[in-house]
Amino acid sequence: MCPVTRYASRSLLTGVIYMDKTRELISFTKNLYYLTKMGANLTEAFDKIRKNISDKSFRDGVEGLKVNMEKGASLSEAMKEESKVFPPDYVNMVEAAEKTDSLSAVLYDLSKYLETVELTRSQVKSAAFYPCIIINFAFIFLFFIYYVFSDILFNQYVNFSILTAQELDGMSRLFINIGKILYSPAFLVIMFLAVCFLDVIIFSRSTAGTNFFIKLPFIGEIFRKAYIVRLSRALGFMLKQGITLDKSLELAAKTSDSSQVKNILMKASEKVSHGKSLGDALEGVTFFDNTFLFMIRHGEKTDTLPSALFDGADYYEDEMKILYSGMMKFSEPFFIITAGIIVGFFIISVFKPFYAITGAIY
Repeated sequence: MCPVTRYASRSLLTGVIYMDKTRELISFTKNLYYLTKMGANLTEAFDKIRKNISDKSFRDGVEGLKVNMEKGASLSEAMKEESKVFPPDYVNMVEAAEKTDSLSAVLYDLSKYLETVELTRSQVKSAAFYPCIIINFAFIFLFFIYYVFSDILFNQYVNFSILTAQELDGMSRLFINIGKILYSPAFLVIMFLAVCFLDVIIFSRSTAGTNFFIKLPFIGEIFRKAYIVRLSRALGFMLKQGITLDKSLELAAKTSDSSQVKNILMKASEKVSHGKSLGDALEGVTFFDNTFLFMIRHGEKTDTLPSALFDGADYYEDEMKILYSGMMKFSEPFFIITAGIIVGFFIISVFKPFYAITGAIY
């Protein structure tokens, strides 16, 4: 019911780049990879890419890259000047690639990674979006019934001079009294505000909204696994590019849209910087289960932590898909049955008093 706002880019690695910004960044990264691979220098590539960008702020950001690089800045330095377009974790990986002279390979990996993150984000959003659609539909249905039937249900029946409270049977009085509450302007206003609140939580992807969904049964488990997927890929990718573990954790924490995850990662980063292993730093954190901790400890023990994190991401992505599929299979018949009950109630609320009236007349 409430309008969906246009979201700003906030994070690459926690999967919180939104809608058009995500697509633009994926397209930019892929195009920059292919153009530089074919021999174009960076400023030439920016000119070609900018012409195909529809988002004005992103287009201006790419133009800013060209201007700053012509002044002598490196690509990562130029991106830091355009922080509204390029998130800090993205810039850090580009900077690491410049130091190892592996920019082309990193751009390719980044483009593939971005596509994977966007796919995961879409699946998680769908899990929250479906109930929202049902809630909005229920409100529209109530609002429609109010305007079509309220006068018949709650005025005409009661105004019949031959009917008194005693002449209506108990069931008819019950439906009329419940209907008076459901179709009262005050109730509709309260429900409208509640629907708007839920819409904002679902679509804003704010910290409050994320925390709200993580605490929900079933949907919260999908969100938790999605965070593990994104975090695992993020850490694995940054470690692969040579960014230290404590710095990787700090970057992931700063860009997280969950206060719970943010606090966990900041504490872990501090512990790692003081010499603890990642497994020890996350020990006792209930957000991560024993399977995830085992994968991390095994990766640290065999000096293959990035690979272990990527394997963990694949594992939890499969788990998340199973949960999502199960939720959709359950929710569809549940909402159909619920809708049938609601429709049945309205049919009875219309015809039960009607039969009571006709019975009293004849």
